[in-house]
Amino acid sequence: MHRRLLFGLAALGLLSSPRAAHACAPAPPEGQHVDVSDEEALIVWDPAAGMEHFVRRARFRSSAADFGFLVPTPARPTLAEAPDAVFSSLARAIEPEVVMRKRWVLEPVPLLLWPVFFMRGAPPRAQPPAGAVRVLETKRVAGYDAAVLQADDARALLGWLRSHGYAARPELLEWLKPYVQRKWIVTAFRVAAGDEGPDEIATSAVRMSFETREPFFPYREPADQRGSPTPGRILRVFAVASARLAGRIGAGQAWAGRLLYASPRADLAKLLEGVAPLPLSTPAASWLLAWEDSSTPRPGTDDLFLSPAPDQARVVPPPVVVDNPQAIPIPVDVIAALVLGAWWLQRRSRRRAARA
Repeated sequence: MHRRLLFGLAALGLLSSPRAAHACAPAPPEGQHVDVSDEEALIVWDPAAGMEHFVRRARFRSSAADFGFLVPTPARPTLAEAPDAVFSSLARAIEPEVVMRKRWVLEPVPLLLWPVFFMRGAPPRAQPPAGAVRVLETKRVAGYDAAVLQADDARALLGWLRSHGYAARPELLEWLKPYVQRKWIVTAFRVAAGDEGPDEIATSAVRMSFETREPFFPYREPADQRGSPTPGRILRVFAVASARLAGRIGAGQAWAGRLLYASPRADLAKLLEGVAPLPLSTPAASWLLAWEDSSTPRPGTDDLFLSPAPDQARVVPPPVVVDNPQAIPIPVDVIAALVLGAWWLQRRSRRRAARA
């Protein structure tokens, strides 16, 4: 496959922190469980250099005091910490435009209270609504203990994981086999429980930079994680690219991700500041895209790949129209007085006419 476009993705769960997908293979100790309660990710793809920068931050729920998870990459990654603030910036960037619409409203008010009426403040503005085993590197980064591993045999790799406290179940062995056969690298991350609570574990953002022929998201899961439906499980994917992209699973299976946003942007360099540089080969890259995948159970039989979409039309959420009422005061006491006066004058005129 040809080297393609600059792109980034993130799982925003930022607005409501929904339960997110396992974009990796959690590997807790035997007898323990681990779920990804929310996850955010960003990828920058440099087609000229064949380099992908994958930034990930996650919050986990686990019964284990500590646990690990595995991330496959086509080549050896360079690990570094990344700023968490990038995810908030991406979330704000795709919010719908808020349009304030004036609406004139007749508002009855006593004339004597007009001074109070004009002293009132303006009506509040509505707010917009992750054979031999060679350890290539070990590193402490962004709250993780990471080991970058390469193996010629999946069983040997599983044995290394077992001896270092990771899971060694049969489903994980089957998950490892295709990556070992393709000579991919597997990075094992270990996370220690934090202070949020006995089941809550949060980490900072970590960046993995590696060479690849095509950008991808680690969507594939072990078979025992793909079984039963998981209500509320949501994966949000954000992308930055020089064109509109479309996703596929593996060689060509359709991806269930629903496109929420796809539009050129002029502020991508600012959004990615401190995370990863925009490729010099694509200085005009200016599209921002966002998908949401709420399929359950999720068909995580292969990884997610993005490529240029046949349809290059813009897709943006409809603007949020917020009515801004503008009151027209009606002096009801004055009107009542005029009506009463008119009635009294008419009655008086009739009496005079009767006397005449």
